[in-house]
Amino acid sequence: MNLIKRIACLAVATGAMVAGVAVAHDTWVQANTNIVRVGDAVHIDLLLGNHGNEHRDFKLAGKADLESSTLDVIAPDGTKHDLKTGAVDLGFAPKEGYITTRFQPDQAGMYLVTQTSDKVVSYAPKRSIKSAKAFFVASPSLDKVSMNHPGFDRVLGHALELVPETNPVTPMGPGT
Repeated sequence: MNLIKRIACLAVATGAMVAGVAVAHDTWVQANTNIVRVGDAVHIDLLLGNHGNEHRDFKLAGKADLESSTLDVIAPDGTKHDLKTGAVDLGFAPKEGYITTRFQPDQAGMYLVTQTSDKVVSYAPKRSIKSAKAFFVASPSLDKVSMNHPGFDRVLGHALELVPETNPVTPMGPGT
């Protein structure tokens, strides 16, 4: 076996071993709909969990710490709205359930929900950095949604951030 093939095999084997060892809880945010009428409410959830079933599902595994997090929605014009003030804890026990809030978009366009957390966790003196994003579009009409909604490719400067290259919302709505 030549040197290049050996290095490639070693890299694949190392990646497989590291992927099996890397275990962590992740935060995520989600909106109850990807398209909403301007002025109607959209419900936004902040959840904490981890992958299960070989990454085919994502199950709750505790509750995100809202005190050490930011939770904002960025409007199409760049205005940032803090969602923490109206957030509600939907858990019966301190470490169960998730956080939810509602938001009423007042202008048409792409909205970006963002969450960040940077703290030292108490159960293992290690730094925990988490961030999440979700998108939804507010439209004057739900059956004739414009395809042109800039803002999905906005870079927020999170420690680790995925930035879509194509619009993740309106190609999936009505009329497409």
